[in-house]
Amino acid sequence: MKKKRCIVKHMCLLAVCLLTAALARATKNPVPVYLVAGQSNTDGRVPNSELPAYIQQAPYEHCYWSYGSGAHGGNGQFELFRPRIINKNMPGRWAYDAVTYYWLEKSLHRDFYVIKESLGGTAIDLRAPSTQKMYWSANSAFLDSTKAADKGGKSLLKAFTENIGACIDQQLSKCKEGYEIKAFIWHQGESDRKTAESYYDNMKAVIDYVRAYVVKKTGKKRYATLPVILGGISHRGRGYSQGVEQAQIKLTQTMKNVYFVPVPDATLRSDNIHFDATGAELLGKKIYNQLVDLRLAGKNARRAPLYLQTSFKGKTLTLDGVDATLYLAEKPDCQGRTVVFCPGGGYNHLAGAKEGADWVPFFHGLGISVAVVRYRLPEGDRNRTLGDVRKVFEQIHRHADEWGINPNGIGIMGFSAGGHLAAAYSNAQCDSLRPAFSILLYPVIKLDTKPHQGMAKKFLGDSLTQQSAAQWSADRMVSQETPPAFIAAADDDPTIDVLNGVAYYEALHRAHVPSVLHIYRDGGHGWGYKTSFPYHDQLLSELERWLWSVSVPAPHAVRVACVDNSITYGARLKYRNTESRPAQLQRIVGDGYNVRNYGVSGSTMSSGNCYMDKPQYDYAKRFMPQVVVIKLGTNDAQHRYWKGVSEYKTYYQRMVDELRALPSHPRIVLCYPSTSYRKEKIDQEILEGQIMPAIQALAKKNHLDLIDLHTPTKGHPELFPDQLHPNAEGSRILAETVADYLVP
Repeated sequence: MKKKRCIVKHMCLLAVCLLTAALARATKNPVPVYLVAGQSNTDGRVPNSELPAYIQQAPYEHCYWSYGSGAHGGNGQFELFRPRIINKNMPGRWAYDAVTYYWLEKSLHRDFYVIKESLGGTAIDLRAPSTQKMYWSANSAFLDSTKAADKGGKSLLKAFTENIGACIDQQLSKCKEGYEIKAFIWHQGESDRKTAESYYDNMKAVIDYVRAYVVKKTGKKRYATLPVILGGISHRGRGYSQGVEQAQIKLTQTMKNVYFVPVPDATLRSDNIHFDATGAELLGKKIYNQLVDLRLAGKNARRAPLYLQTSFKGKTLTLDGVDATLYLAEKPDCQGRTVVFCPGGGYNHLAGAKEGADWVPFFHGLGISVAVVRYRLPEGDRNRTLGDVRKVFEQIHRHADEWGINPNGIGIMGFSAGGHLAAAYSNAQCDSLRPAFSILLYPVIKLDTKPHQGMAKKFLGDSLTQQSAAQWSADRMVSQETPPAFIAAADDDPTIDVLNGVAYYEALHRAHVPSVLHIYRDGGHGWGYKTSFPYHDQLLSELERWLWSVSVPAPHAVRVACVDNSITYGARLKYRNTESRPAQLQRIVGDGYNVRNYGVSGSTMSSGNCYMDKPQYDYAKRFMPQVVVIKLGTNDAQHRYWKGVSEYKTYYQRMVDELRALPSHPRIVLCYPSTSYRKEKIDQEILEGQIMPAIQALAKKNHLDLIDLHTPTKGHPELFPDQLHPNAEGSRILAETVADYLVP
């Protein structure tokens, strides 16, 4: 009994100790620390006289920094932050981070620390030119050969991390409540644009080095995944590199806790490389908002407003033949995009400015023009309403050059019933007037459900049947040609079931159309641009990010149709939208080309499973391509399909003749099939001995280009995991081979 009481006593003491420790952890409030590094746009090139007025009126009180720049070290010492750079010729300058710190002061309401290292004109890659030959490289041989930049060496990374260590030793380790490193904020890449192909590996090494240093210095393993925020580079300037940006995006996909903050349309100073006041403020706010989203800016932090509800400065035009107003952006974005608005109203009235003109400042802030359509209500005639939308697209296309609009970058945005109209138009319109993208807020999608019978009657009139209601339910209309969509709704919507948006997203997902779906916990229906919507700022941020991710072809981009089987389609690839041959070809040739994937798994050229019988062939012809790349023949080499050279050549000639007859008069390029290692299924004698000579003969007869896609992959079975379909690397090799023929 005595022994039992002793055990109980020890257990009670243990419980008290654990409770005390838990309470201590609960009350502990470590000092926030942020690491910041980069080149000149982190240094700052904006005069202090151009600081935002709200910062000039409220000087910094809680931000302390240790600032190093090349040969000038931070030395582990902190001082109250004031915008400056270490340059005797221009000391009074600020960068985006000055804005970030301002908002952190407002959200944290306490002292916090920044450890910063920046120097203009510096690169990571040792092959690139770099100021004073100082580099950010994490290359081990380089680091072994030099000292920190502030100690007479050439390593900025050593200068940065050694100052982190000094700050910890001299001050942070002495904080009563401890300290917590919240994030590593980085903006750099302009100086690495000529070695962009190595940026992914180089930047990954920098991130790994900083994380490993912090883990070793603090002894805390959680810093192995320290959040890293990469600031984007404006597409407007000479410092932009698509390769660098793609590497940054890839880092977010392959490394844990790495985030990318794009600013494609940030404005620049006259040197066309450094942010001006507006551009720096935009990036500063966006990085702060990323910290808020990651809960790294204080418990009750709220996002900074990116776009204020102010009057627009662009040109306003009234379109002919339809009740619509076009608000042209004063400073169009680099893609020249426009969004056509379809307000809601249940097809019995039109909603007001919250689903129209109120959005103009937001989109103009992104450099995107807006057209608001006050469409005629269908009253049983859907063609009248769809026709009004089409007229708007027609006029914008017709005057695109005059108005500075990219005809390939016109999207559509709809709310509630207008969401149905936008989704229906996106699918029913099959020519060049099809939207480039769609934005659907709390949309009606399904007309074949009981709650929407009244709306279906208004849209379809006397033609309403269960079949027609299903036919015009937008989720039933989706194909691989449907434009990508941004869909958002509130889970507690009492008017339109949130499952409408879910159904459309599911249909898009099945068709491999890249789209996003956001369902907010509450907010009801009809919020539009209302700032009272609980997730208003979050919605705008997510919409902006998505708009940036959707690239559109240049105004006069060459239209390229890729016609093939599963190898072009991207079968077996995890990310066919980015890894397939057409997707990689698009990335290689750039936005001067508009490459479409019309691959169909299992298809043949001849009658076995003829490609010309598939809807994708019609899609390809409607696209009015200027170039058609044909690679059909692999499946024809199966014994079950092969009916001889004569039939194969007859069908092939028919396709060539039909494509030549298109009004676009495309350049037709024939390709040898890629290598197949599945010998039990694909007869190599038929493929190499009969099909390839037939393609060569057809190319010669019709005076067509011929690309050999067979040889580049021959002898490389490792590129074909299932012996038939290439992996991402194999698709890249094929894409590069085609690109060599396409690009002069």
